[in-house]
Amino acid sequence: MSQRHFQRFVKSKVSDTRKTNNLSILHSSSSTDSSLTYKSVQQVQENASTSEINTSNDNILINTFFPPDNNIILPIDIDLNFDENHIMSNKKKTLTTKLSELAAKYNVSHNCMNDILSIFRSEGHDVPKDIRTLLNTPKKYNIISVDPGSYIHLGIDFMFRSILKTYKNCFNNAEVMIELGLNIDGLPIAKASKSVFWPILLSIVNIPCMSKLVIPIGIYYSNKKKPHSIETFLTPFIDELQLILNDGIQIEKIHFCFALVQVICDAPAKAFILNVKGHNAYFGCNMCTEEGSYEGRMTYLGVNSSLRTDNSFRLKKDEDYHKGFSPLERLPIDMVSTVTLDYMHVVCLGVVKKLIKFWVKGKKPNRIVQINLDDINSSIENVRQYIPSDFVRLPRPLVDFDYWKATEFRTFVLYTGPIVLKGKLKKSLYSHFMLLHCAIRLLISHNTCYLFNDEAKVLLTKFVIDYPIHYGAEFVNYNVHNLIHLPDCVKLHGPLDKFSAFKFENFLQDIKKKLKNSRFPLQEACNRIIEQQNINNSQVIISLDSSPIFKNEIPMQQSVFNPFFTYYKEVKVNSSVFNCNKVKDKYIMLTCNTISEIKQIIKTSDEQLLFNICKFNHISPLYLTPVDSNKTTMFFVNTLNVSEPVNINLSDIAFKCFFIKISESKAIAMTLLHSFE
Repeated sequence: MSQRHFQRFVKSKVSDTRKTNNLSILHSSSSTDSSLTYKSVQQVQENASTSEINTSNDNILINTFFPPDNNIILPIDIDLNFDENHIMSNKKKTLTTKLSELAAKYNVSHNCMNDILSIFRSEGHDVPKDIRTLLNTPKKYNIISVDPGSYIHLGIDFMFRSILKTYKNCFNNAEVMIELGLNIDGLPIAKASKSVFWPILLSIVNIPCMSKLVIPIGIYYSNKKKPHSIETFLTPFIDELQLILNDGIQIEKIHFCFALVQVICDAPAKAFILNVKGHNAYFGCNMCTEEGSYEGRMTYLGVNSSLRTDNSFRLKKDEDYHKGFSPLERLPIDMVSTVTLDYMHVVCLGVVKKLIKFWVKGKKPNRIVQINLDDINSSIENVRQYIPSDFVRLPRPLVDFDYWKATEFRTFVLYTGPIVLKGKLKKSLYSHFMLLHCAIRLLISHNTCYLFNDEAKVLLTKFVIDYPIHYGAEFVNYNVHNLIHLPDCVKLHGPLDKFSAFKFENFLQDIKKKLKNSRFPLQEACNRIIEQQNINNSQVIISLDSSPIFKNEIPMQQSVFNPFFTYYKEVKVNSSVFNCNKVKDKYIMLTCNTISEIKQIIKTSDEQLLFNICKFNHISPLYLTPVDSNKTTMFFVNTLNVSEPVNINLSDIAFKCFFIKISESKAIAMTLLHSFE
């Protein structure tokens, strides 16, 4: 939206609002015990000051209702920019609150918002002159010098306290354990310079309704390179984290305890914070003591080397691995198992991308001939129409793999790869790829990651052993080698998406998008974070249930429809969309392992959700090797052999399906397994 268009839009809203005399926001009060008051966030540091703003109209008492019997409300995906379906601000927000939310939501420039505020003031409304007052932007920070750049520590207590206040009514216990995941990574902020951020990010691992939160704790910035000293960089964070782990945080009558259970980084960042040799060193594996061999590049061919342990790490038994002391050793964590692998970097951006590079740009034995490559690209183009709306990106041609994002490589290895490569890729290479595909599908599903963990390990070990046969021993690099350790990480941390870097990478890109001023990027990034925090503090969660959101009501025809039902084309439940008119969103797998098609979406007179479905009577495995696809939940479906329509409840649905029609009577159905950001 252009600035001029945005200004016209706001001016028209002002005019409409004045006509309806709806600008006066009355204070509401409550006599119930559940009433809560939320104030603006406090200053970042003791010596930091914020622009003064009259908060008397913003501290409004709100009646809130929470389901009575839940310690933790039903799992639901929530990110830092809270979704309106699960957040309830004051029923009548102040004008300033609406404007601040609008500015943050659309990342409107300050100059544009100042012009908007000027329009409001000219119309007689009492709003600040400057957007910084409206957003309660900090005036200054305690900037710490970390050679060769600068660091701002926002603080764990500061960032968590307001979030826990918002969520505190979701807990009935007097003591709640919060398990934390830590991510530290470099973020280049401009293509034309060496400017880089190194944010310290935390997430909440063990509470489903908070698992998508990413909480920034501190940010390092330099226009040259990463911090010279890991000790200097991490000391403010480690010092405060030790206090939090020991003392917790008290929010009224609830004591929140904390434990650090995951450290998720890519290979260079992991070597940096552990203060060990990099992933190209002779002893570069963080999980085992395998010694690499140099064949033009570092390779790790062994699969049976002894595993590293917390004790061996702290005692520095492997002198060829350690460079010195790591600040993380001051924390009560296992220095090996806690610092886990991340399949986004190891599998998606690592192994899968490398395989496609062999097939598209490699030497002749592995390179796909042009006619087959064209067929693969055509197949990918055909699959696009069937991609469920849950997916953020549509698949692109294989020849464009250099521009793919991590989510596209994930889609390829989990869903589309086995289909579009069949008959086009050399048979031995296809069988080798299927080892990886099956293993990752087994490890990413809650239902199979423990049950078939050993089988997945066998598949990945065979993949690594056979890799040099197909692509050469010199290409068995750090990422390929670490596939053998991935099942062990799943045993400790759960399905692959529970300890992946996807949510952290999304957050980093959000920070990058909000930057507009190249002069003071560190202060600007922190300002945007604090402004969003201020907005979130004015919002109150009234419910975290998974109430369906119905869309596009279908007019009732008495001869066909039940008069006690209301029919809809679409319903959204949590992050999943079901649509009875769209092929991409109408297929499901039931808890009885039956693939079904949604014919109608129904809301009953008592507000319950029903689905009218037809079951497919005949399904068969999509493949039998290297494992039976019944385990990976991928099937051929006879679309002509269907049952009579029946009504089912939402609880009868096990998975949504990725459904690809390949002929008039045949289709492929794959359950959606990965989590959606």
